[in-house]
Amino acid sequence: MLRVEKVVVSVYRGFLLWGASILFASASIAQTPSMTNDMPPEIKSWRDEFLPQDRYAELADEWRAYSTTHPESAVARVQLARALRYARTASPEEIDALIDTAYEIDPRCPEALAELSYRAYVMGWGEEFLDQLEVGRRQSLEAIEIAPNWAYPYFGLWNMCVLLGRHDEAKRHLEAILDKGAYPATIVDFGYNLLVSARPNAIVFTNGDNDTYPPLAVQAKHGICRDVAIVNLSLLNRLEYATQVWKARDGSAPMSDDEIRTLYSRWEADPGEMSFAKVLMLAILDQSKKDGWETPIYFASTVSPQYLEVCPYALRIEGLLLRVTRDPKPDEDDAETAIDSDRTLTLYRTAFRMDSATDLSSNWGPRSPARRLMQNYAAILRSVASEAARKGNLEEVRYALGEAIRLLDFSGESEMASSLAKYWKEVDPDAPPVDRRSTKFR
Repeated sequence: MLRVEKVVVSVYRGFLLWGASILFASASIAQTPSMTNDMPPEIKSWRDEFLPQDRYAELADEWRAYSTTHPESAVARVQLARALRYARTASPEEIDALIDTAYEIDPRCPEALAELSYRAYVMGWGEEFLDQLEVGRRQSLEAIEIAPNWAYPYFGLWNMCVLLGRHDEAKRHLEAILDKGAYPATIVDFGYNLLVSARPNAIVFTNGDNDTYPPLAVQAKHGICRDVAIVNLSLLNRLEYATQVWKARDGSAPMSDDEIRTLYSRWEADPGEMSFAKVLMLAILDQSKKDGWETPIYFASTVSPQYLEVCPYALRIEGLLLRVTRDPKPDEDDAETAIDSDRTLTLYRTAFRMDSATDLSSNWGPRSPARRLMQNYAAILRSVASEAARKGNLEEVRYALGEAIRLLDFSGESEMASSLAKYWKEVDPDAPPVDRRSTKFR
């Protein structure tokens, strides 16, 4: 993740201020369909909101009390189950029992159907896994039939259809994610900007929901950069995903299905300390090296350090991505990540969609995903400015830091903006004062 300490000074091994936990945040428009005004606050997906663990525990108490006084409410059991899952104060068996009870109370409760479907593709395993997925797919489709404007089921449906090899259907579900307003423009644009940061025919490894679904949805609905493979490292642990993910893009897979299955069999016989996703990721890097690095390979700026640390090659910032280079990883743990400054700045100026970065209609609250995204843009601009300062290009320094401070001030990250302003004064003592009043929104 773009490690900008408090003063935004160093960037190494990944570069975004989006931790793995925050990675799932976004802002869905459609509320859970069975919610009513007398109920406690909705337990939203981590794509929608990420709260402190103790807050989820408090909400679990509220939903437990509501369930007691409203035994006929199926959605109350679902909300309690979700609160307990995020609070991590209940066993999987207790959570499953709540979902089962919700379904028994109302087999037509869309939230209960969606949770049963979720369980099929997250918890399912073994020889009957694909049969379980098919059942889960039908449950999600039933939830959509009951609540057609609710976006939540489409996320799981995409997962299941990819694993089942239903790629045309998976594409329709990605389109629906945009059509149903599951993401605000800020996050859709971030996905677009991530996508166009890649060179043609690239592989981009992603980490979670909000660095995976938006670029995939933009590809599916608008046909943009269809040659780029978006590969989720969390899902790559599934053999079914590892063989199917390449079939959605316009291009060939880096390894054949048989090669991937053989690798999986060897890993399954002797897993060692690495997950299969890491083993396959390294195999893909080795194959790319054998092919003369013809396939550009990137990590999304949101990828967890646990994957970046395994990569044996140096990384270079290109836009919102980290490109795997031919060079070995530097030995110094605090080495600054290299940046293709010209390409990154050109992308920011001419290719990125940035209007939504100062959209007055977006949620810019303290836990807003849009607000956190601005930190990512600011971090790459800080790296551009650092490189420009080394070259003595003060015009570029002023542009990059001015843009970074504008985005941070608008989104409410004034402390980080002040740190950047201080850094600016250090590298450019003759810079004119920054009029930050005109940029502030929060």
